[in-house]
Amino acid sequence: MFGYTGKILFVNLSLSKVRTEPTEKYAGKFLGGRGIATRILHDNPDALIFMTGPLTSFVPSGSRMDVVAVSPVTGLIGGSSTGGDFPSALKFSGYDGVVVTGKAEKPVYLRIENEEVSIESAEGIWGLNVFETIDALTRGHPDLKVACIGRGGENGVKFAGISFSHRNLASRGGLGAVMGSKNLKAILVHGTRGLNPYNPLELMSAFEEIQESITNSGEFLRFKDWHVNFVPTILRLRMPYFGDYE
Repeated sequence: MFGYTGKILFVNLSLSKVRTEPTEKYAGKFLGGRGIATRILHDNPDALIFMTGPLTSFVPSGSRMDVVAVSPVTGLIGGSSTGGDFPSALKFSGYDGVVVTGKAEKPVYLRIENEEVSIESAEGIWGLNVFETIDALTRGHPDLKVACIGRGGENGVKFAGISFSHRNLASRGGLGAVMGSKNLKAILVHGTRGLNPYNPLELMSAFEEIQESITNSGEFLRFKDWHVNFVPTILRLRMPYFGDYE
């Protein structure tokens, strides 16, 4: 099944157990990360879901994911889209998404390293703001990617969001409060596995064509100082799955 890694990680914090389900169970009927997450939420109404789509990591500026849960503000489906390195890192670790249910007895964070998953104590970082949390979890290891909450999420503030790195947010619907209600401080991801495109050479050619079109566009050149990290980021994101196709 091209465009996906083929597995979704399910984490039950109440039982401290993890399992996987095949992405194919959902991808054939529901479109993209938002569609799959909405279907899963229907079956697991207490879930907090982080879900990538088939284009995540396959197009320039395509490191995106949807975060979905029942909003504490409306009681309806709450969803927010975010970017940064975390979505691609999750895919590179071997998972298309993470579904978190239940509540941990004490503050924890989830650690995912190339399909190896553990639930770790977060008591030492509970109470930190998001910048402090990210710095504490990644100190000396900049290749680690973090999704986390700050004190607002910990205390159930209904407009609290989830931070991905120092500048990307899933801030709609109070999803940070949902994460805090589960005593989940953060998700730490390190992924170095490649992806499996249908036709790597054609995809690489299309990727480079899109990249050239973007970087040569008048608007990009006009505001190029606003995008200092754009080109290095998309080049870096392509390497894990394009590196063998020169």
